[in-house]
Amino acid sequence: MMNDSSTTNTILNFNSSQEDPLSPSKLALSISHVDQLIITGIVVNSLSIIGCLFNVFTPFILKRSSNTVTKMVVSLGLMDLIFSGFSLVDLVKTKSNIFCQIMTFGIYFGYGGSLAWTVCFAHGLYTGINRSTPQVTEGNYRNYSKVSIAAALLLGSVSVAIGYNWIDKTAEICWHPIQLVGFDWTDVVISGIPPAIAMGYSLVCYLSVMKHLKELGSRLYMELLLYPAIVIITSVPWIALTLYVDFTHPAAAPFAWQFIANVFINAQGLLNAFAYGLSSKIINGYREICCRRKRSTMPETEEPQDPFTYVASEPGVSESGERPDLSVLEKSLVMGDYVMNHH
Repeated sequence: MMNDSSTTNTILNFNSSQEDPLSPSKLALSISHVDQLIITGIVVNSLSIIGCLFNVFTPFILKRSSNTVTKMVVSLGLMDLIFSGFSLVDLVKTKSNIFCQIMTFGIYFGYGGSLAWTVCFAHGLYTGINRSTPQVTEGNYRNYSKVSIAAALLLGSVSVAIGYNWIDKTAEICWHPIQLVGFDWTDVVISGIPPAIAMGYSLVCYLSVMKHLKELGSRLYMELLLYPAIVIITSVPWIALTLYVDFTHPAAAPFAWQFIANVFINAQGLLNAFAYGLSSKIINGYREICCRRKRSTMPETEEPQDPFTYVASEPGVSESGERPDLSVLEKSLVMGDYVMNHH
């Protein structure tokens, strides 16, 4: 795009491909602001893709993919990957409405599936607390998968059917900008109601089990809680902005608000990666891999330290070299948390 000062102050007219190109602008936004949104979108979506790939491949690297909760994390990562991947490609300049609608379906297929899995995590948290067991059954996982795919197909199809995204004739990109004229019911249907439902259900589940979470102090439960919290953090700025514009009809939507809303909505995959990657089980799992590699590179004359010998030297454990009780081992080993959740 051009960078001279006169072009920077040029106002873009965002017109639907279904409308007369000469119809009045629904939104005024400078080229410099559009440039910032595009560059930021490229950066944030790229980081989210990296985070999603981490979530998808880590369970296989650590050989933990058979756990049902881990399967849920992988499924969520795949939906986030679809959302971020299509969002990134959607920033490419285009004049093709067919390309635009394919991108729109892909974006909201991934977005709808991601929201559905977030609701499933909240449901798993709620039912797990009520059953007093952290296990998510295989039957529950299959049902969650069906719900996620159905929600993804529904939101993706509706977004195309109502023409949610369109091609900006000036910038030649496919998107749905904030509109200052009239009530943007399409934004409410696609970007308002679905995350609001996910947030509402997640909050109800969270509040209903909050007391029990404190009593149990289970790390697994707290990890399940992070995913519903992330959808709240990422969705609130955009929903608030949409409601503000639709009900107050300001002369101009604050660009800083638009910028923040776009950053957060595109960062969902990245934040989910942090939630999963910073858990103690994952950190300890990678630590164990590093330790094995170090032991494999030690000279043959140097014997690697036996973890049971290490435990035996700890206070309260026999120094005879005999294997301690499993409960003692779980508290003593560096990898105790990882072992405890996988024996």
